[in-house]
Amino acid sequence: MSHHDDTPEVTANKTENKQSSLCEKRTIKPYNVKELEEPTAEQLDVSFLPESIPHEFVIAAKPFFNALGIYELWKRVLLVYRKMKLKKDLEAVIERVIYAFKQTVFAKKCGKINSTFEGYFYTILYSELIVEKRKEMKGAFYDFLRDCK
Repeated sequence: MSHHDDTPEVTANKTENKQSSLCEKRTIKPYNVKELEEPTAEQLDVSFLPESIPHEFVIAAKPFFNALGIYELWKRVLLVYRKMKLKKDLEAVIERVIYAFKQTVFAKKCGKINSTFEGYFYTILYSELIVEKRKEMKGAFYDFLRDCK
């Protein structure tokens, strides 16, 4: 008898194949579900705007800007208002804000804006609200003089 080297053949384990196939992630799409298309920023109308933006401002800006543009302009309004530190509420000076917006639109239509619309609006709004700040300071100064007498 000769001595044979009996080594069993290496075969793939069937359980390993089953485990690897079970662990694979499969994405199964439902048959009756439609994919939702998210609207782009240009497709959003003013109904998507937050309620914190006054309706008067939305009405004034709606013919010229979509919801995202109006929102960006309103952020400029809030920036200027906080910078001025007015004693009046923002609602009390909304006419000045709308006037500044209309002046900016007029300047844009006349071709007078060399920078961005938002930057020009910021400048006009700042000049409008500084007038309100001066009125507040003038009233406070007269109140101070009256109290000194």
